[in-house]
Amino acid sequence: MGPELLGQQIQNLQSRADRYRRVGRLLGDAEVCATLNRLATELDDAVQKLETARALIDTTIVNSHRLWAGLSFESLMVNLRAQEALPTSSQLAKAEDWRELARLWAEEIESSRNHPDKKLLAACAFDIAQFAEKLVRDAESKIADVG
Repeated sequence: MGPELLGQQIQNLQSRADRYRRVGRLLGDAEVCATLNRLATELDDAVQKLETARALIDTTIVNSHRLWAGLSFESLMVNLRAQEALPTSSQLAKAEDWRELARLWAEEIESSRNHPDKKLLAACAFDIAQFAEKLVRDAESKIADVG
């Protein structure tokens, strides 16, 4: 659950706790009121934990975005190009790794609505995916030439 959905859930739980208290007061039954107040207090405690979790999730996502945006794509592309020199079977295995990296990268981008470098990260994911496909084509071509 992302921070936005978690925030909505927190608001819903806070409203529910408030509603429990109001219902308890309006019913006029001391036992029911005490039970609803206890349940509302339990929800308040859960909300506090969720707010702490949301803050941690927000911080973690912001830090990961800084890391992603700060990666040196030039050095990443150098690493990718080094894969071209590998033997054919190694190229295919590495290409699968790079495909997976591109997929994961794209998933992270899609899950981040407000990432300031979303377009840059999307372009990099595309470049990685394109290069992975080039590795596969090159390896398959080498296999066909040998065969």
